[in-house]
Amino acid sequence: MSWGLAGWGLTPWGGIGGMSISSAIALATHTVRVTLSSPPLATTVARIGDALNPATWSVARSDTGEAFAVRLVVPVSGSLSQFELSLAAPLGPHQISHTVAAPGLLDALGNLIGPTSSTTFLGTIGRDVVSAAARATARGHGLRDLKSFASPRNPAGGTLVVQSDGDYGTVSGTEMLRRLLYRRLVSMPGDFFHLPNYGVGLKVKEPVRASSLAILAREIEGQLQREPEVKTVRVNLGLLPENVLMVMAKVQLRSGGQQTDLSFQIPVGAVVL
Repeated sequence: MSWGLAGWGLTPWGGIGGMSISSAIALATHTVRVTLSSPPLATTVARIGDALNPATWSVARSDTGEAFAVRLVVPVSGSLSQFELSLAAPLGPHQISHTVAAPGLLDALGNLIGPTSSTTFLGTIGRDVVSAAARATARGHGLRDLKSFASPRNPAGGTLVVQSDGDYGTVSGTEMLRRLLYRRLVSMPGDFFHLPNYGVGLKVKEPVRASSLAILAREIEGQLQREPEVKTVRVNLGLLPENVLMVMAKVQLRSGGQQTDLSFQIPVGAVVL
């Protein structure tokens, strides 16, 4: 029995198959808007199956199977059943079909989504748009973070900066990339529930074995290369006076092939041979 095709008719109150993905559309090169038949569970990025958890969603090209990492999920203002997925890389051209899926998505009552857990949509319109997005990605990846007064040993921390117009200042480009990589260096695996493999786990004041620097450098390379913007990375480590670990990274960006050199200083407790 069903109460119609509106929201109540498509929920466990009487709908057939429960919640489903109704449609999807590419709003921009890096953004997909998804419409659901009824409101899903959308309370926290930390819960498996929550609509706000990027890991709940997958987006891929239908012709090549290329997957697009979902960075962020934002509810559409004024709607309980529409969400915009922010992607790490630009979608294919408008002639190419793409698939968005969420087989583990839960509805507002905690029930698993029905059998229609995916849908197809066309890519972005025109190559010029994609090229412009790629250039913007190479410059700053379209990402911004709050600006702060930071020390060389802690580029991701400090006091927030207030601009003359009263708004908080932001950073992008190379400085934004520096922050993303630094956070990977010092975050412990498991710090973020929805990203279990995120983080190198370099602990401030932790002893470092000089004989293991080569192995540690390769571990850092593997972790930093997981950043969606990074195509290749080469890491060298060195020990500075006063027990400071120097991390030197030569990074090539995925879009545009731009290369940049970044370095980080991590205070360690002691150097062990």
